[in-house]
Order: sequence, then structure tokens, then C-alpha cells
Amino acid sequence: MLQRALGSAAILFVSLSSGCGPVVDALFGEPTADIEHPKTFDQAGLAFSYPGNWTLEVEEETIEGIETAMISVESPSTAIVTLMQFRPGVELGPGYAEEFMSEIQAEFDSSLGGVMKAKGKGTIDVQRNLLGHEAAGKQRRVDVSVLGEKVPHTQQVLVLDLEDRSLAACSQAASEDLPKAQPGFDLVLDSLKTSP
Repeated sequence: MLQRALGSAAILFVSLSSGCGPVVDALFGEPTADIEHPKTFDQAGLAFSYPGNWTLEVEEETIEGIETAMISVESPSTAIVTLMQFRPGVELGPGYAEEFMSEIQAEFDSSLGGVMKAKGKGTIDVQRNLLGHEAAGKQRRVDVSVLGEKVPHTQQVLVLDLEDRSLAACSQAASEDLPKAQPGFDLVLDSLKTSP
């Protein structure tokens, strides 16, 4: 079950992050996350605010009795944060962050007929407060190549196992755009709340 959800999440993450963002970014650059006019999300036992100029996509399904929700919040350019929730919890554990990063890389490499490639390097351990708990995870640089042109990205995956659910948060943006995207990532993750 977890492997199927992991693969589905990686496909969703790559399909959203490989859309027209690079074209928009090349023409106009990453717009600053509009945190002054936030939108709100409240569904599937999760609630949070997100930038007013970002869009949201939700996928929910039940796999082998586990309710899964994947919520992706995407900027008009290269920034994306995806929240994955499993209820009841499925004990993601510390290895999930690296496993998910590997799935994303494999999906990048097979998407668009091999036109797109990703190579991760420099993985470091990170921690962040989520829902009043320390979430552990990994962060790395990922060189995303489209038709041979490399664009360095910063990717982070955080994992949190709670009593009633497990959560993973994956964020990614072109490294040069991170200063404009990070306030949006912070808005989503700092405002995150759960409900039954």
C-alpha cells in the first residue's frame, strides 16, 4: 500500500512541477509568494493557508483501508509543496524522505519520454516544527535537466508520524527562486493544522 501511494505521489509531484513553470520562469521569473492575501484550505482532516497567487490540487483515495490525501500547492512558476497524509498512520519512519526523493528522481527520469532528467546531490538532514512536533527529513540540491539545460532546484522532504496519522511534506523550487518561494512554503507549513 505504501509503495503504491509513494509512486502515485511521485507521479503527481513530477507532473505538477514539470508543467509550464520553466517557460513562465524563463519569461517572467518566479513571482513572490503573495502571503498578504492568503487563501485557505480545509479538507481531508487538514487545514492551512497558502499564497493568494498559488493554485491547489487535491487527490483523495482509500487504499487497503488507509485514507490517503495528496494536496499540492503550486506557484505560477517552479515552486511546489505537496502534503501527503495517511490515516490511520502507516509509520513512515526516517527512511521515507530518502525513499520518496528516489521515487521523484525516477519519475523525473521517465517522464516526458526521457526528455527530462534529475540528479540529486548533497543530501543533508533537516528538522522543522510541524503541528508542534519536530519533523525529521532530508534536503538536497537537484539538477533538473530539460533538453540538456540544467536548472538547480532545492528539494526538501519532511516526515512526521503522529498517533492518528502520518504526514510527509515535500517542497521544491528552482534554487535561484527559493527566496521568493520560501515565504509561501513557510505559510503552508507554519499554518498547518489537523482535524478529526
